[in-house]
Amino acid sequence: MEQIIIQGRDELEVYRLIGSWDKEVSILKSQGLDVITARDLAEARILAGAKNPVSTGWTFVAENFNYDGNDILIASREFSPLLQYPAEATDCHRRGKAFYLSPKDTEKLRCVASSDINQAMKLGVLLLKRSKVPSYIPVEAFGEEDVTSFLFRDKAKEYGRFLKENEIDNVPLWVVDKAYAKKKGKAFSRALWANCIDCNSALNGNGSLNDDYGRFSVVSRGDSEGRATVSQAPHAVSGLEADIADALRQGVSFTFNGKLYAPVYSKAVPK
Repeated sequence: MEQIIIQGRDELEVYRLIGSWDKEVSILKSQGLDVITARDLAEARILAGAKNPVSTGWTFVAENFNYDGNDILIASREFSPLLQYPAEATDCHRRGKAFYLSPKDTEKLRCVASSDINQAMKLGVLLLKRSKVPSYIPVEAFGEEDVTSFLFRDKAKEYGRFLKENEIDNVPLWVVDKAYAKKKGKAFSRALWANCIDCNSALNGNGSLNDDYGRFSVVSRGDSEGRATVSQAPHAVSGLEADIADALRQGVSFTFNGKLYAPVYSKAVPK
């Protein structure tokens, strides 16, 4: 199997699986695996190219959007309520209901939230006022715009250049309607997904978890711990058993329900 050498790590392999958010996130946690971040998704797309399945499919990422009155709190993986309460959040969305945050969880987000981008990146939650939410973000401004700087971190400018090279000038940013959020009266959470390259790589902060057949893209890094990262999108294989989790950690192909699953992206690069 070929490898990608990335910033001193041994390899990066990308797989795709199917399942619902609540079940798969819980299984992944039990196996010591993590949901992919927007930053790592950007890196994978840059390396894989625009025509690879990593880039041609939309996918949920670990960060999420939380709405509290006129404020939007973008949470990093460590603070995402959807990852902390996957079963409860999925159940609410399946029933067409909002996943409301408790006063305690709302306060937890607000205690670390900051409207200063540098502080937000350090602490883990970006506070956005409605007046500061753009309807689209020019790719050439990815490194300066707060939303993309927070989500894509050190890959923001490079990802912007990658999108520009693929004829994308502006990336739409979709959020919950202001009147709807205010009418709710208390904080609630929605998922964040990144659209495919062919759809301008739009960022949707109004995502639902009501799909029982979500696609999980698994990015396995051959680092010292052998850990993998995972993201979700529609249509892919349910359940991660122990042997499959081991295969993902090792960056090798595996068999599930009589079918062989191999990396959708694996490429050697010079050291």
